[in-house]
Amino acid sequence: MSTILVTGFGPFEAVDDNPSETLARTLGERDDVDAIVIPVTWDALDRFAEQIVERSWRSVVMLGVAVDRRRIGLERVALNLRQLDRADAAGAYAETESVVEDAPDAYFSTLPIHTMLDELSRAGHAVEHSLSAGAYLCNALFFRARHALAARSTPCGFVHVPPTDVIPLDQQSAALHLMLDVLRRELAR
Repeated sequence: MSTILVTGFGPFEAVDDNPSETLARTLGERDDVDAIVIPVTWDALDRFAEQIVERSWRSVVMLGVAVDRRRIGLERVALNLRQLDRADAAGAYAETESVVEDAPDAYFSTLPIHTMLDELSRAGHAVEHSLSAGAYLCNALFFRARHALAARSTPCGFVHVPPTDVIPLDQQSAALHLMLDVLRRELAR
């Protein structure tokens, strides 16, 4: 059986213990899930974009923490836009405003986010859809992945998780396991 890729980010700014890293590693314990933790640097996104082209995962689900969120957010749109005035974890700034030059302005998530939202809500999880992943590295990762997979039918999307003092890690993990179960069912159709 081919695998689902789940990514998380490492520490950055005031986030010493990034829940997206822990969640990706936890989900990666499943036989059909690969987990990759990506450093919060612009250079790491370039390396990841190369890696995603080389492999053929069944689906790609990327995770990141949003410190101002109160719910798990399924992102709808990846923008070809980078924040130029915010340094990455290595202190580097984005060099261009575009994530990928000469690419579309945006890509939509190709995950079954409406089905995921319905099932997660029915199960009592604090979840919402969000218009975009912002303009920092989460959005750039989402855009780079969708751009790399544009010619493939690989479902791909981004999920923002809140800090663990808002939603405990075990509850976030349960929600994400349910999301992957929904994804597996959709992939089997």
